[in-house]
Amino acid sequence: MPQSDLATRDAAVLQQDYEQLLGRPAQSVSLSSDAGATRWSATWIDASLPSASHAMTVETLIVPLSSEWVLELSLSGVDTQEAYNGLAGHLLARLKVQGRPACRS
Repeated sequence: MPQSDLATRDAAVLQQDYEQLLGRPAQSVSLSSDAGATRWSATWIDASLPSASHAMTVETLIVPLSSEWVLELSLSGVDTQEAYNGLAGHLLARLKVQGRPACRS
């Protein structure tokens, strides 16, 4: 995978994992950076999916923690995109990454 940064590489691995699990590529994929996180979203459309739209969208916020680690945040049960964006923004604004010495206490 020739992606240049860790969050983009992680998004590519997430997509491969879901495509392998579902047995087909996503019909729509979005990757954007915002507020210190990368937002990956992919949608699959299939008549056998139970929703009225026969679509399933997976969205994950990928936060780089170091040059080797990322934190993946996936929210569920949020009714609207506006509420999702508000909750994600709230979480990202309050997220604090501490170095190893601070984690030991």
